[in-house]
Amino acid sequence: MCFFVQYFSTFYHNPKKFTIFYIDMSISVQGKNMENKTQPQNLNFCYTAHIEVRYAETDAMGVVHHATYPIWFEQARTEIFRFKGFPYSEMEKQGFASPVLQLQVEYKQSCRYGDMVDVEIAAFREDKLKMRFYYKVSVQGKICATGNTLHIFTKQGRPTRETPAGFNEMFPLEG
Repeated sequence: MCFFVQYFSTFYHNPKKFTIFYIDMSISVQGKNMENKTQPQNLNFCYTAHIEVRYAETDAMGVVHHATYPIWFEQARTEIFRFKGFPYSEMEKQGFASPVLQLQVEYKQSCRYGDMVDVEIAAFREDKLKMRFYYKVSVQGKICATGNTLHIFTKQGRPTRETPAGFNEMFPLEG
């Protein structure tokens, strides 16, 4: 199985090698486009990361740069693993990684320098292969952004349906 994750700031098209990738960060897995997922209505957010907006994350007007939100998503994702007693480093020791296949962010209002940002996270196992994390970024209860990331597991650099020891107990398949 081969997958490509490409992030381009401009339109790119090469019909001989790749699918078309646009600025919306479309992903191709073996040439198949993956659809953007909207956030389910009844998500149970099970962890909140608290992040103070740093000066380096803002522009000259003190507004958080749009590229910062995925970094906050990653921070919340690594914190939930640690919170559940399974730090990402343990997964790596077992030979696993969990690359991002898809990233979606919807910006609703700006965060600013000095804000205390809450990044709520919910984990949802789509099947034995894929896992999606949903995020809600808020400041003082006002939603600033929502988003999600889609992941698979790899072991020794290859996609696998196998999961790290203890993972299924923490994030069970639903249904």
